[in-house]
Amino acid sequence: MSLQEADLLDYRPIQILKNKQLRMYTMRAIIFTLFFSFCFLSSNAQNLKGTITGSVQDRNGLPLSYGYVLLDGTTFGTVTNEQGNFILKAPIGNYVLTIKSIGYQEIKLAMTISESKNPEINVVLEEESNELRTIEVTGVKVKSASATRTVLELLNVP
Repeated sequence: MSLQEADLLDYRPIQILKNKQLRMYTMRAIIFTLFFSFCFLSSNAQNLKGTITGSVQDRNGLPLSYGYVLLDGTTFGTVTNEQGNFILKAPIGNYVLTIKSIGYQEIKLAMTISESKNPEINVVLEEESNELRTIEVTGVKVKSASATRTVLELLNVP
């Protein structure tokens, strides 16, 4: 046997051992990652168990679409659909639910969300009066023939 063949024979068992160790460490890393990913996902899934459903209407019974439904002090919220219905998923606990829509007064309701109790809310919002009382128009007189004529025509309008 030559010197090179002897070196190859000595090298192969070491290389095979290194490959086995590498595979073992890789498998451990994969199992470790999967285990902690599963634990993290299951702990988050346990927190979101409650659901609030309901509808929002105006005084005439018409659905209010695209109104806001929010849990105060949290990042949980949703928007009503075109039929005025909403579904809001949130963790179990006690909350203040705020419902508002443009042109309507907002409503705040105390809510308790539990595993066994999924509240259904039907809300009627009252119109909010946001009328302007006076309008003040100011302008500057421009000295040109067309602008003067336009201003004079507007002054004669009853």
